[in-house]
Amino acid sequence: MNIFNKSINTLVICFILSLGIIPIEAATNETNLHHRTFTKELVDIVKSQINYPSFAVDYGIEGELTIQIKIDEKGNIIATKFIQRSGSGQLDRAVMRKIGRIQSFKRIPHELKLKEFDFEVLLIFLLLED
Repeated sequence: MNIFNKSINTLVICFILSLGIIPIEAATNETNLHHRTFTKELVDIVKSQINYPSFAVDYGIEGELTIQIKIDEKGNIIATKFIQRSGSGQLDRAVMRKIGRIQSFKRIPHELKLKEFDFEVLLIFLLLED
């Protein structure tokens, strides 16, 4: 791909793949609403921190990856792992570094009555030519 002769726009799409697990005893409609709302807030934080790495644009690297993130009740990341890799080790590492730099997510809402919360995010990196 000759980037000097083309105008390239980038697109990062972020999807919620999994809304985590709600304990059976706490699975009310109101709890489900709190759960979905909280998950969307967490994914919005991830989305705000992820951009298309410049090296990936320069080399025409695209890909999809899915990451599982687990936080504690205070919103601190306690674990991250790949569910699906993009096919580019450089892109995977760059995204994981960005996620690792997120200082803290929001506290788990008291209404959820959870000590830990995990969710999965699908990230799609696409190059769009003008």
